[in-house]
Amino acid sequence: MVEKLVFEDKDPIEVPVSVRGIDYVLCEATGDVAVKFANRKLENIQLGPGGKPQSVKGMGDVEPFLVSLCLFEAGSDGKADKTKPVKATDIRKFSSKTMSALFAKAKEISEIDQPTTVEDIDKQIVELNKQRAELIENGTPAKNEQSETTDG
Repeated sequence: MVEKLVFEDKDPIEVPVSVRGIDYVLCEATGDVAVKFANRKLENIQLGPGGKPQSVKGMGDVEPFLVSLCLFEAGSDGKADKTKPVKATDIRKFSSKTMSALFAKAKEISEIDQPTTVEDIDKQIVELNKQRAELIENGTPAKNEQSETTDG
């Protein structure tokens, strides 16, 4: 006999947030939000021969997109006012550090793109090591290193 799966849905996680003195609430993603986020990421991948990813365009847009689906203005009770989502265009006005932190927290509380097993983490390590080796082989400059220019 197969064991019954039981899901006791708890209240979605809500994290109070203050940005520039304005109160918001970052909410756990619904299933619909998770699907929209996954679809948005896939829309940015251009496949080449054999179905392998050939190029990626617009991946930077996924951060403010996910945050916009999870961030709401706080009501007078401090809870998320679901009638007042924060637009992606407004989220882009936050500092890069703030936007990235909100994106990371939204993924964390929603368990989106999070490794769930040791095998998942091992796969990520292998992929990152491949990327690292390619960067070293191609002589790509370090993140904060100035690139060569022809300007005098």
